[in-house]
Amino acid sequence: MVGMDANSLRAGRGLPRRCRVQVVAGLALAAAVAAAAVALGWPAGPAAHGAASAPVRQDSRAAHAPMMWVSTTADTVVPVNMSTGRALAPIGLNLPQPSFLVCMAITGNGKTIYVAAQDGRITPVSTATLTAGRPIVYDGHPSQIVLAPGGRTGYVVGYGFTPVNLVTGTFGKYVKDPAIGRLVLAPGGKTGYGLTAGPTTSVIPVNLRTDKPLRPITFRRLALQFTIMPNGKSARVYLGGTTNTNELVKLNLKTRAVSAPIKLPDGVQQVVFGPRDATAYAFGTNEITPIDLAKRSLGTLIRLPISPRAWPDELTLAPDGRSAIVSNWIRNRGVQVVAVNLATGTARSPVYLGYKLWVAQHVTFTLDSKTAYVSIANDTPGGLPQAKIIPVSAATGKRVGPPINLHGQPLQILVTG
Repeated sequence: MVGMDANSLRAGRGLPRRCRVQVVAGLALAAAVAAAAVALGWPAGPAAHGAASAPVRQDSRAAHAPMMWVSTTADTVVPVNMSTGRALAPIGLNLPQPSFLVCMAITGNGKTIYVAAQDGRITPVSTATLTAGRPIVYDGHPSQIVLAPGGRTGYVVGYGFTPVNLVTGTFGKYVKDPAIGRLVLAPGGKTGYGLTAGPTTSVIPVNLRTDKPLRPITFRRLALQFTIMPNGKSARVYLGGTTNTNELVKLNLKTRAVSAPIKLPDGVQQVVFGPRDATAYAFGTNEITPIDLAKRSLGTLIRLPISPRAWPDELTLAPDGRSAIVSNWIRNRGVQVVAVNLATGTARSPVYLGYKLWVAQHVTFTLDSKTAYVSIANDTPGGLPQAKIIPVSAATGKRVGPPINLHGQPLQILVTG
């Protein structure tokens, strides 16, 4: 699935919410859209930058092992070998600091990552050699970069979009449209869908063969999430914004027809979709509601054993769709995770990871769905932002390895393997 959501900041914490994890399973384009999503909101510029961590000997197997690629507020991309749990040397992007990295995108074959900075520099990073190339300079302030299938063409987004030939580094004509703050491509790359930087009541289809925006598709309520299904023929749209108005609709991307809504419970923070267009999960403060998309019905509520003092963060599904991790934070106790078995509809007891002054930022699963990597960050006033990535069991939430230390907060994580 490819999608957007409306929460760009962790409320009350001042920490940037993630551009959600993108997985390139088996280095195949078809799997590149299995779990990709980006935040529907202008990225929050980090307030401080940490120094790059000490060099670590490069792993010659890095190009073949399952890898995480973590962009940080230190203007680096940190490769993490998910087989060994080792962070390799940070890849410097040779940017004037602070550059405020905005977003990353990866080609379907997993060979190149493009990292966009707020000052317009777009830097290619080779996942084979672990080196950064010469930046492509965009005359503007991008909010996002999106890659078309094949990895030769990209779209730099910000108050409209600009096509870019990633082979020659040349830009096409800027298509100005203040209503387009984010762009999501349908499978095949012939059509994109533009949304505003915040919650919106409309989606703007874009013909990417002619680079022309088409007539907007309007909804009756705010679209908080817009997710294209794997078949590329439909999208699921989470609508809401006020009490007792949360609902999920299906949009036929060809006919523009909107289905009758599925009513959702109050307090829903997030809707997460399984690997097939069959089941979704509405995540609230301390509960998960399964949604049977075919029968258009709500399943049995999954209660989460979370303290009322906890600050729920988000629900992250494993690639196989059978398990999930809920991460949250409790003042004076730190980060905790709850492992959820979605197949049985049961939740394990919370596991406290410690770190009282740290908060959870990302949860990233290995492609076999057995291990989850929980990244946490320390944003203590006056100190350098730091982060750790802690491997936990997807089945129990318990630690299964030592923490991986980072300098600088993680902004986005890509996964290849």
